[in-house]
Amino acid sequence: MSKDTVAIAFVAEALTCLQGTDTRPEALLEECGIDPAQLHQPAARVPATRFSRLWLRIALLLDDEFFGLDPRRLKVGTYAALCHNATLASNLEDALKTSIALLNVILDSLQLHLQITATHDAELSIREAHPGNTHPFAHETLLILIYGLMCWLINKRIPVRQARFGYPQPARWREYEAMFCPELRFDAATTTLCFDARQLREPVVQTHRSASRFLRAAPLNVVVKYRNSRSASVQLRRLLRDCDAARLPSFDEAAAQLNIHPDRLRRDLRREDQTFRALRDARLQEQACSLLEDTSLAMDEVARRLGFSESSAFSRAFRRWTGQSPGQFRSRLQP
Repeated sequence: MSKDTVAIAFVAEALTCLQGTDTRPEALLEECGIDPAQLHQPAARVPATRFSRLWLRIALLLDDEFFGLDPRRLKVGTYAALCHNATLASNLEDALKTSIALLNVILDSLQLHLQITATHDAELSIREAHPGNTHPFAHETLLILIYGLMCWLINKRIPVRQARFGYPQPARWREYEAMFCPELRFDAATTTLCFDARQLREPVVQTHRSASRFLRAAPLNVVVKYRNSRSASVQLRRLLRDCDAARLPSFDEAAAQLNIHPDRLRRDLRREDQTFRALRDARLQEQACSLLEDTSLAMDEVARRLGFSESSAFSRAFRRWTGQSPGQFRSRLQP
């Protein structure tokens, strides 16, 4: 699951807010560089840049940065005001409490809550003002907006220990592993992100000026989740993307190419809650999905192009990445 792409399911969800308007979804997709035919391909993915463009266009059409998911609009400019206001806080806890209070005044159907548990976990929860009418896309969008803000304020990715969701497991649930964390629970009492409460003591390092820069890149930097372009994981991801998938470097080779001592690179990745294997697998999975979409390629050839000596080893790896076999993935692409 590449953090630079978005599953087509989220595109389809975003378009539902246009029902009852004069806007033609197909025309809007083409305007944003998204092929409307992909809506009929369950495994399709679109670049995060194009999904962000779609988000902006819909926000301007509806004057709502929240896809019409709440009876009260999140008018264009609300998120900017939220970001600028948060930079006035001294630490993340103060900024988060202020942001939650503002959003809870604006939104009607969803309310955010922050609490510290006895085990020193911070829990950021979404509660329904009118239980029984849960809209998963609303929960997903609100979490991404507030989580992206949190990470940007302290200039680092905040590792999520567990993500719980107050609704049944959706078909796109595996996307949540890239969006939030691998530790997921569904049918929970509330939708909640759990993280180390010590993160709340981190100082806010952003300013009014840096907020303007951040917002010029929004919502892309929120969709892909906040990341420092100089971080070890971003540098590694960029290096792996530029390499032939069949000849990806080892950890030591990658460290040498980045001119970073292996011990330091390992520490940096640990601090960013990343591993070299996960980044390498993400690169292989992205390329595997691309090759499988070309139905003229035999499975042995796909495996060879990814550096696997035999197709059975590739099949095992692909099932570990996606929960399905390469054949199942390919069959879903067929009309």
